[in-house]
Amino acid sequence: MEFNARLFEATRSSLGGNAVERLAALRAFAANEAGAAQADDLLAAWLLLDDAGRRLDALDFGDMLQFGHVLNRWINRPMVPFPAELSAEEKRYYRRFLFQAKGEAQADNLIDIQAMRMYDGYGARLLFQRVIETVVPDVEGALGHIRRIGDAASDPTVRARWDLFGRRL
Repeated sequence: MEFNARLFEATRSSLGGNAVERLAALRAFAANEAGAAQADDLLAAWLLLDDAGRRLDALDFGDMLQFGHVLNRWINRPMVPFPAELSAEEKRYYRRFLFQAKGEAQADNLIDIQAMRMYDGYGARLLFQRVIETVVPDVEGALGHIRRIGDAASDPTVRARWDLFGRRL
């Protein structure tokens, strides 16, 4: 939250500006965060991470826990890893909400959402694989920039902060 507040304060005046003005404000903020000599590295890392985030959006099928009106199966069914092991009596109170299921096996499948298994099968594997192989180089590139910032820091506390950021990546 502290970072977001600093970012907002530093870039507030450029919010309505064009892309060059916004990037200039972001670079000035990067200079405050990492020092003038490391500002370009930090800006590059942020841009690479932004690109990675946009690519990962292809795997975001929405926040499933907010689909309550559609996914009653996850609201009122017991959160058990093996629903097939529940007795018919234990399933009785929620089974009627699984109207999409064509049988008990499909009703017990926790990843089958509205009779659509978006994370299943070879097509899903290829989608996931393609997204990951485009995201990994961006994250690795950002990590390189962050490591350069950390290596340039003389203060051990500052170096530890960049090391932690790198480990998170």
